[in-house]
This record gives sequence, structure tokens and C-alpha cells, in this order.
Amino acid sequence: MGLGLASFLLLFPGGGLGGSNSYLLYIPLLLLPAWLLPAMNKRAALAISGAELPKSVLHFYYMGAEVLKIALLVSFGISML
Repeated sequence: MGLGLASFLLLFPGGGLGGSNSYLLYIPLLLLPAWLLPAMNKRAALAISGAELPKSVLHFYYMGAEVLKIALLVSFGISML
């Protein structure tokens, strides 16, 4: 989903999402599926296999990126009114 929306925004710059500031939306849209989700899936697979894992802050990064994404989407939505 995130990569699809990011691809749409790359094909249609501005994309009706508030002009040049819409590029801020690329950060969480590309960061989540390209880096965070694969890293968390790898840790999950290791945990399921019984490996001892050190503590990680990946879930906090994920939550932060999701909050940023929601805030940016709300901001762009309001700017379109």
C-alpha cells in the first residue's frame, strides 16, 4: 500500500496533496515498507525460531512513522479544503 501510494505521488508530483510539501509524505511511505517492516519481519522470524534477541527500538520507530504519516495526511487533507 505504502509503495503504491508513493509511486502514485512520484508519477503525479503534488498529487493534489498540498503542492511541494507533499514530498514530506514520502518519508513514512517509503521508510515503512522498505526498511522497517522487513527488519521487524526478520526479528519476528528469529523470535519464532526460538532465538534470543536483544531489545530493539524498531517498533517505536514504526509507531513514530505511522503517527507522522497520519499527521501529514490530515494536514494535506485540511489544506485541500
